[in-house]
Amino acid sequence: MLKHLFEKILFFSIFILILNIQNSFSQEKTFGIRGYANLASFVGRDIDSELSNKFGLGLNLYVDIPVDYVISVQTELGFSQKGAIFTKQVTRNGILSVDASLSYITLPILFKVQNNSIISAYILGGPEFGYLITTNVQKKAVVNTVEVIPEQYYPYTFSKFDLNLVVGGAIMYRGIYVEARYNLGVRSVYEGNNNPDTRNKVISFAIGYRMDFRKKRRKRR
Repeated sequence: MLKHLFEKILFFSIFILILNIQNSFSQEKTFGIRGYANLASFVGRDIDSELSNKFGLGLNLYVDIPVDYVISVQTELGFSQKGAIFTKQVTRNGILSVDASLSYITLPILFKVQNNSIISAYILGGPEFGYLITTNVQKKAVVNTVEVIPEQYYPYTFSKFDLNLVVGGAIMYRGIYVEARYNLGVRSVYEGNNNPDTRNKVISFAIGYRMDFRKKRRKRR
């Protein structure tokens, strides 16, 4: 209990620290919100299952602070649904079916390159840290047409921490944008050192809105 509380405090302390560091770079901040749909699955060298995409939703708030005219650092805080659906042959006449729903608090820290015009485009990339808050795993194992206890074939527990690399791009007009991203996990979703190499993989499609409060204040003057 205390360990989980410490992990949560550490996670959000890092977020606050990053915001304070970014504040020292520039005051020309913009804020935004993005809602998105995920097509999630697992990837890894030890996967020998038939995988299907898991549909999920997400919502992020972000602050975007320029480094120069075209480069900025965008820090986000959000909620994202990931997971996978897969089947695996565990014996000659045995099949394991798993439907894993994983919900994360996410912290992407992304470097962005953007052309500044009425219709603008940008590309971005960087790490995304995740903290697992809920899991819903439905498991079923059938051997010789008889349902058996699935834990003997799927004994894994999910790690609280996740780390992904993110790349993406968008087109924006007057603050409204459509965006696509690809997230690839770099650490196993399972707890422990001897578990299979199984990582998150997500393709997301987003609609968002960027708000420039500094410009609005200038207009009022």
